[in-house]
Amino acid sequence: MVTRLAAGLLGLVWFCGCGLFDPLGNTTRLMVVVDPGDTGAEQIQVRVLGDGGLLDESARVPEQPAGALAPETSYTLAMPDDWADLELTFAVDGWRGDDIVATARRDDITLSAGRLVREAFALGAPCGDGQLTGDEACDDGNTDAGDGCDAGCAIEEGAVCTTPGTPCTFSCGDGSLQAGEGCDDGNGVDADGCTGCVLDEGYVCPVPGAACEIACGNGAVDGDEACDDGNGVDADGCTGCVLDEGYVCPVPGAACEIACGNGAVDGDEACDDGNGVDADGCTGCVLDEGYVCPVPGAACEVACGNGAVDADEECDDGNIADADGCSGACAIEPGFTCINVPAPSTCFRCGDGLLAAGHEACDDGNLDNDDGCSAACEIEDRGVCREDTEPSVCGRCGNGVIEDAVDEECDDIADTGDCAMCRLAVCGDGYVNAFGNNGGARETCDDGPDNAYLATCSDTCVAATCGDGLVQAGEVCDSAGAEGCGTGCLAVSPEYRCAGMPSICRSSAQSVDGSACAGVPADVGGVNTCLNDVIANAPSGFFLTAVWLGPGVYHGDVDVDRGALQLVGEVDVDGTPLATLEGAVGNGTPTLRLSPKVLAPVGLYHVKVTGAGPGEALVHIESNVSTGYISPADIGPSDGVGVRVTGGVQAVIQRSTIHDNAEGGVEILSDNGSQHQVFVNVIRGNGSPTSAVGGVVIDGGANVNYNSIFDNQSAATRTLNAATVDLGSGVYCGAGTNLVGNIVWDNTGATAVEVDCPNIAFSVVEGYGDLVVARGSEYGEANVDVDPLIDADGRPGPGSICLDYVNGFATAFHNPKFSVRNLPKPHLGSGQNDCGAYESGFYTPAP
Repeated sequence: MVTRLAAGLLGLVWFCGCGLFDPLGNTTRLMVVVDPGDTGAEQIQVRVLGDGGLLDESARVPEQPAGALAPETSYTLAMPDDWADLELTFAVDGWRGDDIVATARRDDITLSAGRLVREAFALGAPCGDGQLTGDEACDDGNTDAGDGCDAGCAIEEGAVCTTPGTPCTFSCGDGSLQAGEGCDDGNGVDADGCTGCVLDEGYVCPVPGAACEIACGNGAVDGDEACDDGNGVDADGCTGCVLDEGYVCPVPGAACEIACGNGAVDGDEACDDGNGVDADGCTGCVLDEGYVCPVPGAACEVACGNGAVDADEECDDGNIADADGCSGACAIEPGFTCINVPAPSTCFRCGDGLLAAGHEACDDGNLDNDDGCSAACEIEDRGVCREDTEPSVCGRCGNGVIEDAVDEECDDIADTGDCAMCRLAVCGDGYVNAFGNNGGARETCDDGPDNAYLATCSDTCVAATCGDGLVQAGEVCDSAGAEGCGTGCLAVSPEYRCAGMPSICRSSAQSVDGSACAGVPADVGGVNTCLNDVIANAPSGFFLTAVWLGPGVYHGDVDVDRGALQLVGEVDVDGTPLATLEGAVGNGTPTLRLSPKVLAPVGLYHVKVTGAGPGEALVHIESNVSTGYISPADIGPSDGVGVRVTGGVQAVIQRSTIHDNAEGGVEILSDNGSQHQVFVNVIRGNGSPTSAVGGVVIDGGANVNYNSIFDNQSAATRTLNAATVDLGSGVYCGAGTNLVGNIVWDNTGATAVEVDCPNIAFSVVEGYGDLVVARGSEYGEANVDVDPLIDADGRPGPGSICLDYVNGFATAFHNPKFSVRNLPKPHLGSGQNDCGAYESGFYTPAP
């Protein structure tokens, strides 16, 4: 077996277990015989070392450890002739796996050119194991250099290594401070401060190799010295490095000072004003009665009147005047209360008509009870006090007197009817008014500002009930009475799935789960192959089939080309869609195409749709038959149009938010006999100054009812049917369009609503003289002088208007008592009193 040496050895290694084979003639050679013994070594490696370590950094003999073939293994190492006469070291390592388990070493082997030099090595324990074996001179249990025993287990200069496995020591007296030495002054003289490298008492030896010094008097506070003024003089403040009574020695090596009068409070001094004057507040560093000395070295002060409550003072208001609550003797005066933190003291007296902010809730100038402000200047139960008067103007709700001074609206003593806490009752005031809210509906609950669309008590102050379509606290589904959501809305019926709000429920035979497609990337064509396959393979039949979409993003365009099918997504607790269809931007197709092929509806529920590029639509409803539904959904943002409708299909778009689409919100290019329905939506932030669509464009007939349409933009004109028309930035109406019960406001373009819309009824429309326009002159018109102040959710804000549809009549109602806490989620509609209860306009519970 032949193994070539690493670069630098320039020869061959021959080894065998049966003898020596010499094919190299007179080349310089070394025969190494290794006896692994019982070390457990399984492989052998030989290293050739010179004065600087390995003769070649890459040299290993062999390059990889070779197997130990027998108890004694022979190697013939062929080396260059120019190594002749060198004194080398050969180290042999015994390996087991990746670990060295035994070593041997020969120093100063001299090679001769053309001759065979023989050396035998018996492996023993490796250097660093704490055992003295083989030719080791020491072994301190490690292979660190500089600690007396070097990495090759040779004793380093100046070291003494006596016990294997323990650290070596260096000679005491060499002037070097070694481990275990307290000092080393470089000599062997005793009683000179360092005896046997042990510190003599009373000495310090700060510099190894230099003479030691007597500690006391050297100007440094050493050991247990209390002071050291650098001399041996007694009674000068520091005697024998012990502090003399009445002195302080703040600077080592400097003269000590008499303590009292130095301006610093030392020892047991109570004060030190920096002088020896008596009766000035600090006499002999003892505090004079009636004084405080807050700043050492500064003059003392008379205590009372300094604004700080010092010892034995009840108060200190910063002066020594009487009759202000804190007397000239710093005592609290009768009838007053003094608050001492923060200083100076704040003193006040209930009943003086002066309101102590933060301490008195009211002060009506008397100590009477039952007038709204108690004798302790606290607002009484059912009491009301104005905050802008002094003395306080107070009243007490429930005394049967309507007190205008405290803005009572009513006072019926027992909170009956529509009067609660002397205010006309409203939903959200925290009072359950079973008699009706100011002529409005009766309440079954009222959680105050915590009323919410999804709370246990809704924002109409009616307790949540199973069947109202709202999945609220404790409910797992609520399908407004549809089959599938079990009794009490507490469980989904067996063999059913339910999702969304109101819940869409389908039996297992009419449902399929597409949630596994969330996160699956679209194919090269930008189509969501995964989801489209699920849709294509979904059960078909007369009944609607639901494709369930769990939380996540569904990448690529989706094509629903069959009827009787719905895409249904899960929602968060507040109704926010958790499933997002994210289209492939730039491929010229919509993110979602609804194209039913049979006479049955196809729908999108509780899903967010985004991703369309310029010229595209997020949702495109196209067909010659059937109906496409969007309800409720979140459509946008995109660089295209939110919803586009073409062909003879009927489109129903309801209870959705269509927002932030750069080329417009809704574009209906299909005349289907006014059968399109755009109901109860929030359409905001769509279009641009150059877009052909702002909020809604309808080139045909449609019913556009109960929507908030605001903050949309469009170009001034548009070409439709080869004619140039003025384009309404809010709504453009084609023939047969009814615009009923909408707020169309704050849209940017030629007009808010194109003037040829045939029927604008019950709507608040900017640009129409700020009027609520009724259907027909017999209902009259009402002026609106306040903007709707619509927020991003489509809700009129505080101080806004609402529409009242009581008995089918539409009138404007401006109520300054609007409160954000009473505004529900943006579900718009009609058929109830939207204004009488001071609630939001355009509200109807979810169907």
